[in-house]
Amino acid sequence: MKAIVRILFLVVLAVFAGSCRTQKDTLVPSVEHQMALDALQAGRFLVKLDAVYPSSASPYQHASRTEYRELHESYFSVRDGAYVSYVSFEDRGFLADEFPARKREGLHAEVSGGKKQRNGEICFRLRVYGEGLVSDKRIAVFLDGKSNRCYVKITSVGGSPSNASMSGHVYPLEEAESGA
Repeated sequence: MKAIVRILFLVVLAVFAGSCRTQKDTLVPSVEHQMALDALQAGRFLVKLDAVYPSSASPYQHASRTEYRELHESYFSVRDGAYVSYVSFEDRGFLADEFPARKREGLHAEVSGGKKQRNGEICFRLRVYGEGLVSDKRIAVFLDGKSNRCYVKITSVGGSPSNASMSGHVYPLEEAESGA
């Protein structure tokens, strides 16, 4: 009887140890995460946007701008201080106020941060400025702790009530340009 109890105990212990090892392995950041982190730190990245979310911070927003919506091919990128954004035709009316530019070059971005948050995300901050903007914009990019998935928060510097929250993926600029 003691032998059976010992064998069952060892089997349960082996199963438990195996499940702990699997959980530990899944906490390791992916290759995509490391590439996105390196790109953000170097100031050479592209964020492909997937969706925009309601912003409760702005009571002045029109009702159509406060619901979840998928985005189509919209993005923003930074290359050595130069900021470029593109809002697709489908998203143009929806992101006109919140996005720093529809499709414009000649804007600048100062990238700072890389501060790790409590939940494992890594926060990078961008200040976007240049001719033609009603007010400078602040963009916070929160990189997921394990992948290249990110959450983006855009706010105006001058106190304008337009804010936007989006999600997307971060890519190194060279990889994104090659069609990856």
